[in-house]
Amino acid sequence: MNAPRADASRAAEVRAAPPLAIRNVVVVNVADGTLDSGQTVIVHGGRIRRIGAMATTPIPEGATVVDAEGRYLIPGLWDMHTHSLNQWRWTFPLHVANGVTGIRDLSTSVPMAELRRVRADVEAGVVTGPRFVTAGPLIDGPGSVHRYLSVRTADEARAAVDSLHREGVDFIKVYDRLSRDAFHAVMDAAGRHGIPVVGHIPEALDDPSDAIAAGMRSIEHVGQLHLLCASERADIMRLVIQSDSVRAGGDARRADAMVQRAGDMRFTSYRAPFCEAVGRSMAARGTWLTPTLTLELQTLRPPVDVSAEQLFARREYQYMPRPTLDAWRRRHAAAIADTSRLTRDDTVQQRQALAKVGDIRRGGAGILAGTDGSGSFQVFGFNLHEELGWLVQAGLTPLEALQAATRDPARFLGREDEQGTVTEGKRADLVLLDANPLRDIANTRRIHAVVLGGRLLRRSDLDALLRSVAELHGRGG
Repeated sequence: MNAPRADASRAAEVRAAPPLAIRNVVVVNVADGTLDSGQTVIVHGGRIRRIGAMATTPIPEGATVVDAEGRYLIPGLWDMHTHSLNQWRWTFPLHVANGVTGIRDLSTSVPMAELRRVRADVEAGVVTGPRFVTAGPLIDGPGSVHRYLSVRTADEARAAVDSLHREGVDFIKVYDRLSRDAFHAVMDAAGRHGIPVVGHIPEALDDPSDAIAAGMRSIEHVGQLHLLCASERADIMRLVIQSDSVRAGGDARRADAMVQRAGDMRFTSYRAPFCEAVGRSMAARGTWLTPTLTLELQTLRPPVDVSAEQLFARREYQYMPRPTLDAWRRRHAAAIADTSRLTRDDTVQQRQALAKVGDIRRGGAGILAGTDGSGSFQVFGFNLHEELGWLVQAGLTPLEALQAATRDPARFLGREDEQGTVTEGKRADLVLLDANPLRDIANTRRIHAVVLGGRLLRRSDLDALLRSVAELHGRGG
């Protein structure tokens, strides 16, 4: 595989690269949705040096010129919830080939010392990959299904945060099984270090809205908010607590039935005003939502409406490892065989999940585009474009969906001076599209070229990145 090149000569090559001039392009202003046609964009030294009308913007001598007539220039896209770093050598090319120039990785087992080296190589142009921020390993209570830091007490929680801070993580991620005391200890310790806390709402909280009140920076998955959008929240919580007692008494079947009933009530008692109130509360506390709708909707209803032959004929599946595809085949076969799964009204729940994102957005909460990696039949890079489509289905305009992957990640990360818009002085992480994404968000898939840290990757270069991944997994590109 030839995508990452880790050598000093590559870094020197990047530094010595001639200016890049993207001529006669339509610049998409993702801040307000305006389109500036007939522009020339000059890139040099990894930065956008000048943007202006063709007639008044000279092209530097020796510049590489891209004739972009009829094409649209947007900022590089960010996937704000992925798990790419564990396999970065082959996931990075997939991201870049899909115009994803930045990722937020929300739990990895890769040592931070290695990630610091990878990050430096990405920034220097030695490795062809997206810029990234990471939470490192997540913090959870005992019994988690993930690789994590297990804490039982408040003191252990504080020690875990202190350790992650020393390692240099960008975020602290909390998870389902964290106790109430441990969660608040994490929030306290992270606050002292100035590290944002993101992740799941711990199940042990007396009221899930306490996580918002405590100042979590982002909540991952719209499913985490189903309970808060329910008019019968108190009854649902009481039923779950009772099920624990019933299970402890030895009646597992009855306990499972109670949990199932509580789960159904989250949907049957959904009320839009409750969700909008959640959005207002999140906006007031500065808490963002990463809905991960691509994952949420396929969790509610796997792709049982298509045959295995149709599903696994998807072109992008050649870029995934065979063991992953084998696991997906088993999961797909099990879903089709489970007739009870087909008789439940999962479609209604899917529509509600979409509606809830729109409600929360109307309440004022910020929305971030994220995919959750390669779960549920997803392929890194390609899945961000699916997510943008689902955000539009949820009621966001194409501009708002695009903002969720460009401007708003910059706001969330406190990097508005560096990224998020096509603006002079900002990093030259850009995507050149063959069609207008504000007319149809699906046009983000129509990538003509990517500019990564000022380096031009033409369509042929992007296709070569894809081929390298397919060949790594034993298939042709």
